[in-house]
Amino acid sequence: MRINRYRGDTKRISYKLTSSNDPVDITGWSFKMSISATENPETAAEYLINAVIDNATNGEIHFPFTIDIPAGSYFYDIQATDNNAEIETIEKHKMIISQDITK
Repeated sequence: MRINRYRGDTKRISYKLTSSNDPVDITGWSFKMSISATENPETAAEYLINAVIDNATNGEIHFPFTIDIPAGSYFYDIQATDNNAEIETIEKHKMIISQDITK
């Protein structure tokens, strides 16, 4: 999912993990969103946001957007670490941060 935001906005980004339209139980899992100005960075991404699990048995998480990212084009991915410590990238897409008027 392409994400479009204005610089400085703090509205959370919410997700619900499903499999065949049924919620995935994510008890014991963790999630992180990495954001980078380049699609295939050679080093760690410039920005990292850890998810908050809202309802584990219903597969509901959100990413609190409390960091201030300058206006520009970025790429992000979301990695899930399950309760077996196995890591899977569950989404990768583009993020656009637009300059807002309010400072």
